[in-house]
Amino acid sequence: MIMNNGLRINWNSQHLGIDVDGEPRLRGGLPSLAWRYAGETVWRWDRATTLNAANKETGRLAFTLRLGPVSATMAAVQGTDGSWTLSGELCSEAERPIELARFHYVQGLWGQDDNLLALTENRLFRRGEPVAPHRERLEKTWAGFHVAWPRLADPIHDEPDWAVATDVAVLLGAWNAPGLVVGFTGPGTAFGEIGLRTTGEPAFYIGVRLDNILVNPGERRRLEHARLSWGDWQSGLRQWAELCTRELGARPVRAPLVGWCSWYQHYSGVGPEHVRQAVREFAAWPIPVGGRLIQIDDGFQVMPGDWRPNERFRDTWAALPKEIAASGSIPGLWLAPTTIFHRHPVVTEHPEWLQRLPDGQPAVSFSNWGWCDHEGYRWGDTRSPTYYLDPDHPGAQAFMVEIIREAVRAGWRYLKLDFTYGLSTARQAANRSRTSMETLRAMYQLFREAAGPDTILCACIGEMGRYALGHADTARLGGDIGGDWATLGRNLMEFLPRLCTNGLWWNGDPDVFYMRSTNSGLSPEESWVLTGTIGLIGGVFLTSDFASQWEGEAARRVRYFWNSAGPHRPADQQGVYAAGVVEALRVTDADGSHRVGLYNWADEARTVSVPLAALRLRGPVRVLGSFPETPPVRIIDGTFVCENQPPHSVRVVQCTI
Repeated sequence: MIMNNGLRINWNSQHLGIDVDGEPRLRGGLPSLAWRYAGETVWRWDRATTLNAANKETGRLAFTLRLGPVSATMAAVQGTDGSWTLSGELCSEAERPIELARFHYVQGLWGQDDNLLALTENRLFRRGEPVAPHRERLEKTWAGFHVAWPRLADPIHDEPDWAVATDVAVLLGAWNAPGLVVGFTGPGTAFGEIGLRTTGEPAFYIGVRLDNILVNPGERRRLEHARLSWGDWQSGLRQWAELCTRELGARPVRAPLVGWCSWYQHYSGVGPEHVRQAVREFAAWPIPVGGRLIQIDDGFQVMPGDWRPNERFRDTWAALPKEIAASGSIPGLWLAPTTIFHRHPVVTEHPEWLQRLPDGQPAVSFSNWGWCDHEGYRWGDTRSPTYYLDPDHPGAQAFMVEIIREAVRAGWRYLKLDFTYGLSTARQAANRSRTSMETLRAMYQLFREAAGPDTILCACIGEMGRYALGHADTARLGGDIGGDWATLGRNLMEFLPRLCTNGLWWNGDPDVFYMRSTNSGLSPEESWVLTGTIGLIGGVFLTSDFASQWEGEAARRVRYFWNSAGPHRPADQQGVYAAGVVEALRVTDADGSHRVGLYNWADEARTVSVPLAALRLRGPVRVLGSFPETPPVRIIDGTFVCENQPPHSVRVVQCTI
């Protein structure tokens, strides 16, 4: 359990400060606001000079302040567990409309040489590390994937050496050290942001991103709540996730799914013969409580925006969901409802539905679907762009709703909704009163209403996106798993710190596993690292293999998790990290039993040893078995020890106290 008692927010000489165990961390903290009059091109950056205390009770601070033409109220309230919550409201007192870029609850100097763990990137930004401007980094990163996705010019995002995290972050000195967890929880009015300057003066802020919204005279804006806690950061993240479910609501979380997805073996070349092979081969595999899925991924459609079956599927399309359901599996379908291919009629008939920049050009452009135009398409071919709908435009909304409804009418009971994150803050928004958070959250509410309460929705968003909370049943929490050891490891490391949402918000989806011996790019041990980790996580357990591709040992390893009980979703978990890589992962089931994954990421066999205390296992621990069984795992002097563990491997230990 995280200990918050050492955390204090104080008001001293009209500044806010943060102390930990009596030691000052944040000094000289004051609120600030980036704003401008509508039509201006340069942001005005006002910082409070005074902070009038309206209330100074023990465990509660309340303030009124003025920032440019905006009056603000702000409160800091201590919870019964020792955590603190910041909240507030803005009111425009300008005589004409203004635009808001961001509000910082507090910005000051951080007095400790800490680093910032940004969960959105799973990157530990270190003090002293030069960092490119946030907007530049994002745009260049996506350009590397042949994507044009401009962002709004912003007084923080356009400055170098700001480490920036969205919605949740940890300030800590080292991976396994205690840290300050800052997480935004509700009510869903904006994305939160945490920033630490990595060079020069160690400036730090906790703020709300307002995305150039238009605010009329006298209009009020309720701000997003920010929760601060101190102690074991992994427990702190879990507490943050629990609070988000209370503030934003969550659907009842289903038991974990197992099943098949066509991507990673057939890609856009998938055909009905592949689907029917999967239906036949997996009909003999167990159906756990959460269900068994057969899901068709990208490649069946005419083009993005036209989700009718293409020539490969036209003759069999109507029968496929019935055939899948008749085998005992759930019929699943991949869709990208916000995307529009460059030659789709919407581009010319309804250009106002698309996200557009002030100069009229499309605001977001991907190049993933050239196969709809060109034989022999190769990834990166930019001749066939795909554009994105503005989710706030009523015409675009009606178009997306019909896509979802038609899929449900056709018999698809699981919808994997991909590319829904493609929203540009630089666009000329159809609704200037909504932040990006409000736009995306309203879009997912629309998807849920269109799909109905019983359709399983997968938010394929690759992150802990609060905007889908309460509307999605499963969510992709990391990037595409890839087919080589380096990519696999990087994406697993991205996923594991996000486990705090698994079982609370939804079933976490780490992408597919493969145990086939051909065309996967992985050795048998590397494949087991992927399969074993996904099984330990206890969320979505999907493969891109056919069952006939699993030889004896491979099938045995898959059945360790894919059985009548299905993967166990943990009630608690703890990772041990070294340089950002997990050395061990402990998951605890509701019955109190434990499974521990011991990892060897090295290129050679070595002895892996991890203290029980590092995994927060206390008391006499007894090993019930390890899988695979060789080399065996033992407990020696309070430490898990696996001698001569193969390179690029994991051993799963079942134990009890």
